[in-house]
Amino acid sequence: MKRFFKLISIGVVFGLSLLICKSLFKMSDQSFKVFTWYIFGAVILGALGFNLIYTHPMRKKVFKFMKMIESGQAEECIPEMEQLLKEAKKRKSKKRVQFYQLNLSAGYIETRRFEDAIKLLKKIDPQSLKSDMQLVYYINLCTAYFMVNDKDAVLESYSAGQKLFETYRKNRHYASNIAVVNILAYVCQGSLDKAKDELAEAKETYANLRFKRTFEEIERIINEDEEGA
Repeated sequence: MKRFFKLISIGVVFGLSLLICKSLFKMSDQSFKVFTWYIFGAVILGALGFNLIYTHPMRKKVFKFMKMIESGQAEECIPEMEQLLKEAKKRKSKKRVQFYQLNLSAGYIETRRFEDAIKLLKKIDPQSLKSDMQLVYYINLCTAYFMVNDKDAVLESYSAGQKLFETYRKNRHYASNIAVVNILAYVCQGSLDKAKDELAEAKETYANLRFKRTFEEIERIINEDEEGA
């Protein structure tokens, strides 16, 4: 709502500025129309320029970071991502801060810094995120809690994100992660046979290096739970 009123205020100020220019320079209606189109064109070009100069390089860095995580090189790029997060905080850009926090939490999980990942994620209000980013938030939170053996927190986070898991479960970008989170939930519920069946299926379906390590970790925990039962 605040953003909406901010945009309205900017629009009003911008419109008044144009009218003042028309009055000062005594423009005809036709000249004012041409002038307005030039101004709008300049604004659009400026936005595109900002995207190319600032946003595009930022997204390239994050894409590189995620590729390195997938290939087992998260440790090498975490310092750079931490620096990007610091810069976003200095700019007081909430959306960018949340974006970097989510990606950095994935790096922390991959390097077994689970408590750091949880601490980072708990700073985010999931309701302020878009649906796909909310999904990543709950996937990362469930995973981090599972790895510190906080089963109640896993199930609480899983329940909070369940509608999103169902919505995105067939999405090619997120299906593998959601399959993992479902297995974690079965383990935490004590449904070990169901967890093993789902794990066997996931192993056949998702074969990259990152998930191989994840599956091995889950299998170890399932075996420990069976032995302790």
